[in-house]
Amino acid sequence: MPFFSRHTSSSESATLTIVSTSTQTIFDANRPSDRSSYPDPTYPTPFIHLLLLLGLPILWYLARYQTKRLFPQKSAPTHTLEEWEQPWQTYDWATLYGLIGIANDNKWDHTPLRFFKDIHKRWHQPNRPWMKRLLAMGVIPLYIQDGGMEQSRVNFTGFGRSEQFPYFTWPRFHQSKKRAYFEFLVPYPRESQKRMEFLQEIIQNRVQDDVVNEQVVRDNSYGVTVRFSPPDRGAIYYSIDNPPCPEERPFEVGTQSAMEPLVPFKRDEVLRKGYAQRCHTIAYFIQALDPSKVPLLRHADTILVRLEAKHYGLYEVDHFVFSIAQDVGLPVQWPEVQCREAAVEELNRCRLPVDGLRPFILSEPEEYH
Repeated sequence: MPFFSRHTSSSESATLTIVSTSTQTIFDANRPSDRSSYPDPTYPTPFIHLLLLLGLPILWYLARYQTKRLFPQKSAPTHTLEEWEQPWQTYDWATLYGLIGIANDNKWDHTPLRFFKDIHKRWHQPNRPWMKRLLAMGVIPLYIQDGGMEQSRVNFTGFGRSEQFPYFTWPRFHQSKKRAYFEFLVPYPRESQKRMEFLQEIIQNRVQDDVVNEQVVRDNSYGVTVRFSPPDRGAIYYSIDNPPCPEERPFEVGTQSAMEPLVPFKRDEVLRKGYAQRCHTIAYFIQALDPSKVPLLRHADTILVRLEAKHYGLYEVDHFVFSIAQDVGLPVQWPEVQCREAAVEELNRCRLPVDGLRPFILSEPEEYH
């Protein structure tokens, strides 16, 4: 089928007819009279179209790879992972808190502690200093997830190869709703009355429910689960006043598709199950599940706490936790300047680079309240 049609005027049609008539006498003896014997015009086959369609992203990927190879970006880890793990073998708490702060400030991913992207994202979010302030109070943030609806684009990762065929991962559009939750660690809780009051308030605190026509339409309280040390087999407890949600209520449900308009029409599926009365160990947040990489956390008396919302509304659980710490008067035990100096000194002792480190945003205890 032709891709276009041509319209000719009557004069042009006449001219073409004259030319055709004049040439008829020249080639009439050498060409067949039956037009069906002419070969059909050739068009690109669907296979060629498919090659062209797949070739464009392949060329784009190769061009992007060559650009990264010719113009490499500056990366922080210039030493081996074993060398970067040496400072975390410290037995000084100020040094450890300083390393945690520096790692989050500079978005390090080459540390024994697993700092997930969600922690880095919320840590650097404007007007959200709650995790920095909690760290100075002795509360170590481990993981955080905000609630609410979220839609994002997941870029493809390149090429791969299965046992028989190579494959290509296309970009995907991701839409989901999440339940907010926050996991953090409190070392030596029994050595401070304020820390015990802080944990007790976390466990027993009730947030006012949303009530319509004398019926609760939203439970605004947070489910609480705690796990005591040792890090590999500590006992798990949950709050009687604020129990965690059952496993049937997942942390994240949603869908994804390569075509953005189809995302709202696809059926939701469970993307992250609920933990119910289970709770992670400290080892889960350490590379290779090896607590010996951070001996202070391995041998310390600790409590790991998980606060989870019971609905899919948008909440910043770290702000809620900081407000409780502020209300009970949890003191600033590890000021950022002191911890940073100790951490930098340890990095220098291990002959690791300290140039270009981002400074702490807060440095005075008075600025935390």
